[in-house]
Amino acid sequence: MDLTTVEHERAELDAVLSSSLFRKAPNQSRLLRYLCDRHFEHEIEQPKEHQIAIEALGRNDSFDQRENSIVRVEAYRLRRRLQRYYESEGRLHPLRIALDPGQYRVRFVEAKDCPAEILPDLEPEEVAQPDEPPPHRRIRWIALSAAALAIIAAAIVVILLARRPKPGNVTAVPSALTAEGGAALPSGPAIRILAGYDRATQVDRLAQVWTRDRWFHGGEAVACPRLILARTPDATIYRHCRMGNNFSYDIPLKPGYYEMRLYFGPVIRPWSLIDEATQRYPIVLLMNGNGNTINLNFAADGAVNSIPDVRVFRDVTPAADGSLHLLFSQAGQYAFVNAIEILPSVRGRMLPIRITASSYFHTDIHGNVWPPERFVRGGLMVERRDEVTGTADPDLFSAERYGDFDYLIPVAQNGTYAVTLGFAETWFGPKLPGGDGPDSRLFDVSCNGVPLVKSINVFKEAGGSDRALLKTFHNLHADADGKLRLTFKSVRNNAMVNFIEVDDESKQP
Repeated sequence: MDLTTVEHERAELDAVLSSSLFRKAPNQSRLLRYLCDRHFEHEIEQPKEHQIAIEALGRNDSFDQRENSIVRVEAYRLRRRLQRYYESEGRLHPLRIALDPGQYRVRFVEAKDCPAEILPDLEPEEVAQPDEPPPHRRIRWIALSAAALAIIAAAIVVILLARRPKPGNVTAVPSALTAEGGAALPSGPAIRILAGYDRATQVDRLAQVWTRDRWFHGGEAVACPRLILARTPDATIYRHCRMGNNFSYDIPLKPGYYEMRLYFGPVIRPWSLIDEATQRYPIVLLMNGNGNTINLNFAADGAVNSIPDVRVFRDVTPAADGSLHLLFSQAGQYAFVNAIEILPSVRGRMLPIRITASSYFHTDIHGNVWPPERFVRGGLMVERRDEVTGTADPDLFSAERYGDFDYLIPVAQNGTYAVTLGFAETWFGPKLPGGDGPDSRLFDVSCNGVPLVKSINVFKEAGGSDRALLKTFHNLHADADGKLRLTFKSVRNNAMVNFIEVDDESKQP
């Protein structure tokens, strides 16, 4: 039976909107109706945030998405409410409405093709709405359902393992932390704190939820200069900071290993405080009493205020009292931090970093989510329509970055890394717009100035156009600033890449 006709889809939408869950949520109902109407009208381009705010949520023309995250928040809440609906009133529906993270385009999918999604374990008050149960009731529900979530998570792992492709002439994207890699899968809630921010939550362009500033002692909440920053998909997390000579955070953590990312924007005034010889700005960080000096580099691209600096720490653990203690200090009065991100991880490994040269999220055959592009400067992004063969994940090759460009990827200082690059020649070839093919494109790739491959010929190595090619490079190390700078330099026509994966291949302790 064909469940994907327009009549079936409209009937499913009507059922969802008439449910008790959605009758109590006018904002999410309006947003869902708006996105479905665009789907029924066969709109190819997904709407912009500004457009959604005006046409679906009733905001006026002065709406500024840089100041107001209402669209991202309501999209997150809509995904959340749809999941709750299909776990309760709509659990027997053969057709379902899906809204993928980071997308403003709905899909109608059959229930059998729609695996359960486990949403982030947020503190209830951080995303509470007036029409939702009080926080204490929601906490009780979360506690009662913890065992069920664990069972669902285990089932999903089994499903993903069962979906592994059979051996053959198919390229699958590797990953050090997927189940088949042998390492334990991380679990537990992520903690994302916007230092100096006093509102409830903010949803960034990667669909990640950041909370207000909390668990701090000392320092001052400061509004930061509005700078145009490179290499970041969302400069809004650098709009506030906590600043002072000495200030601290005592962040409660469950036992285990975590990866911590600290975000620093170029907010120091005057610029003369930055060392002229090294172009570095030192901040002392004590983590559970152990000291590190972070020499921030806001001039990695040649200009002092050009980019933020992100520092990564792996194998972070709580102290004996169950909290992670962070103390920031500086000889002057300008120690600061813009954001703190703490992610459950595994011992001895940094979490994989996945980057697609795309504006959209992708999910590979192992269930790994690939966020939109970040950390990049130079070149241009383009979407490709041709189907790439020789891969189990053709969607990862649906867009590319081309030209002369580089990625400045933050990693843990003490790791050894493997970098996998995905390529497909979708421009040059006998039946493609660029014509020719065999020797039309040559380019170099280097890491921190050391050549990885010279004059690579994707067409020849892949065996023709529209075919996937993976190149993996091992034993790579961070530079003094904790970065892997991957540089793509044209030799003949434009350099290009479709995706990048960075895996920590350090030996287990």
